[in-house]
Amino acid sequence: MKSVSTKKSLHENDLLHDFFATLDNLISEHAVQVQEHGIAVAYSGGLDSSVLLRLACEYGKAKQIKLFAFHINHGLSPNADSWQAFCLSTASALAIPFFASRVRFDGRSGLGLEASARRLRYAALGSLCKEHSVPLILTAHHQDDQAETLLLQLSRGTGIAGLSGMSPSNLAPSLLGRNNVRLARPLLAKSKAVLVNFAKNFEIDFVHDESNADFRFARNAIRHRVMPIFEEIAPDFANQLSRTAQHAQAAQNLLQELGEIDWQRCKKENGLKVAEILKLSADRINNLLRFWISTHGLKMPTTARLIEIRQQLLYASEDACISILHDGFVFHRYQGEIILEPTRKKLSAVNESVSFTWNGEPILEFPQFNGRIRFESSETGVDPNWLRLQNLSIQLRNGGEKIRLGKNRPSRDIKHQFQYLKIPFWRRGILPFVYLGDVLFFVAEVGIDGNFQTTESHDLINLRWEFSTEH
Repeated sequence: MKSVSTKKSLHENDLLHDFFATLDNLISEHAVQVQEHGIAVAYSGGLDSSVLLRLACEYGKAKQIKLFAFHINHGLSPNADSWQAFCLSTASALAIPFFASRVRFDGRSGLGLEASARRLRYAALGSLCKEHSVPLILTAHHQDDQAETLLLQLSRGTGIAGLSGMSPSNLAPSLLGRNNVRLARPLLAKSKAVLVNFAKNFEIDFVHDESNADFRFARNAIRHRVMPIFEEIAPDFANQLSRTAQHAQAAQNLLQELGEIDWQRCKKENGLKVAEILKLSADRINNLLRFWISTHGLKMPTTARLIEIRQQLLYASEDACISILHDGFVFHRYQGEIILEPTRKKLSAVNESVSFTWNGEPILEFPQFNGRIRFESSETGVDPNWLRLQNLSIQLRNGGEKIRLGKNRPSRDIKHQFQYLKIPFWRRGILPFVYLGDVLFFVAEVGIDGNFQTTESHDLINLRWEFSTEH
């Protein structure tokens, strides 16, 4: 820990002044709930986050906005618990509510220690934000971090998105979870030297993480071995790389705009039309697929994987039924259309029927079948008083079932009805069937059997199956 005294006024400091302006602009544009729910700081106890915490503390007091300090304990260092205790003590001294979360690296992700720790850290921060209803979390990334990120991305053969580096603020569902939490980096335009000077001038204590000197981690090697050489060759190197990131961000924004134009051109109901996609060049197809994937907050595939996905989806035979898994979602090709949706919970273990009765509820949940039945008023359907008296059961398809779509229509096997209604192949095996005793009454996404339907009353009930949005 370090401490150097000074008599200079904090409120005359340029960094604090710029921080206020940056956060004012950010909040006015993106985080209207901040005034009500507050702001969180990702606080590790290191120099950078300690400076950020002090700046945010001054901002919160001036604007009367509640501030939280969120600390993630990885348990990787023998000093991890003492760092947490230091952070708690510092936050308490500043009257900032402090919350910590412990995460553990188990090696099963295959990402390596550095990447896995980062993923665990952000996921834990997202959970803390959700728990405390915080819409905005600040991290202490600065200009030198941005330069390191670009060099690291270049070493991996990155594209324009990678050269964009870190943005000043963004929604990050792949990191923080789909909680609509905004991640902001209000110090991104400031150099490390500015933060070091601030910490010295205003007696800010911080902890030293010994892992920062471990050159087995690529970022540390770039920071301590590569960056000094570049700075010697080209002074102000970090600032110039930051400008490169800004140019790349502008180019990426244009690619996103083009992706949306092509998406609007190619979309059809739940997916994209293959015939329209094939009118685009290969580069525009790749850009369209990246745009589509990004709108779902998914991890971006490598170029090789993207090309493989493109080839399988677009150049298969017309009658091909294709499904490709990616990051908890699945691409389907069906009848000239590509659909991207969450993977559904496997239902192979559901081999028995579940009995139930309806007592007038608008919805009955069936989590074992990954969905729910909605009971809706309709001009066609069944008498609600009659339905209340029935003993019902729900189960998966056994095979050989038949149903008629209307009272005066012939009874046909389920396979034929699925084809007639154009129900996609991947949904057919997970759609539940509802029985009255041994008689088929209702099939999800098909409807009530015509033998039970009536139009003799205006107060009728229809059934509609709805899959859960969770996956």
